[in-house]
Amino acid sequence: MRIRRYIESDKERLRYICKITAGPDFQKSEKRLEAAAIIYNDYFTENEADNIFVLADDNDEAVGYILSSTDYDKYRRLNKSIYLKKSAKCGFFAVLCITGSLYALSKIKDRPAHLHIDILPQYQHKGWGRVLIDAECENLKGKNIEYLSVNNISRKSPAYPFYISYGFREYRHLVGNNYSLSIRLRKV
Repeated sequence: MRIRRYIESDKERLRYICKITAGPDFQKSEKRLEAAAIIYNDYFTENEADNIFVLADDNDEAVGYILSSTDYDKYRRLNKSIYLKKSAKCGFFAVLCITGSLYALSKIKDRPAHLHIDILPQYQHKGWGRVLIDAECENLKGKNIEYLSVNNISRKSPAYPFYISYGFREYRHLVGNNYSLSIRLRKV
């Protein structure tokens, strides 16, 4: 197992991992699974590939990844003009999800660098999530990014204690039981 930078030939594998690890609301149909890949993967692989790290197995096949966006204006503009339209073909649920993501990000404009991380179930709970976040944090520090956030994390989610133990802290309450969590990468 190793962590490496994303290469273009990883794209379909990352979409697959995104679909396999998508939450139960996305698992209800193929259209919803496609929406998950559009919303939580395609923008990043198509526009900010330099912010993606892959967990690769011994055959160099991706089994997990972390990706992030560091350009709020570009993320917002392209999601509204391209990815909202693509996800709309997958149904109203997809539109709600992408709109919710854009809303969450609008609440943290001062900390716009945000991540998504997915690891196939058989590779979870082995420390790889921490290693992926380490790689992303080092990458973003090199770009003078001050904070990294993760959005729409419920306090009831199994991911919540993972992020807190890593050093993320609640930054903004979003809606219901969902929060934006942030970690400081560098001192100003």
